[in-house]
Amino acid sequence: MTPDPSKVTLQCPACQQHLNVPADRRKLRVTCPKCRTSWLWSPEATVSERFEVRPSAKRNSIIVGIGCALFTLASIAIIISGENILAGVVGVAFFGLIGFWAVPKMWRRDVSMVLTRQGIEQKYAQGSTLIPWPDVEKIGI
Repeated sequence: MTPDPSKVTLQCPACQQHLNVPADRRKLRVTCPKCRTSWLWSPEATVSERFEVRPSAKRNSIIVGIGCALFTLASIAIIISGENILAGVVGVAFFGLIGFWAVPKMWRRDVSMVLTRQGIEQKYAQGSTLIPWPDVEKIGI
């Protein structure tokens, strides 16, 4: 099946549904039939509609890894000293699990937030969620 040159495929910012809109329109109010999210679309704006906030994932994961390693070593020292063995075991289990589970996930993470005209799109491992600008405005500064 060849793509129709008279149509442009968009993706709903809320539910990721693919929508076809006419390519010859200058501005168009688009409403997703699946989730009823509405936004203004124009061909010129699609190039710079998104601003991706990229955290320094590698640096942050190194900092968290070092912190987890230090707290794990301190917990082992508590166990060896015999002062509070339960606290030491909990510390080793907690910080050891964070270190081995969270640090590799942080290392591979690309984008955590995308600013769009519709709102802030929060990305995480399981998918993404859109916080519309009116909801952000309700919070205030």
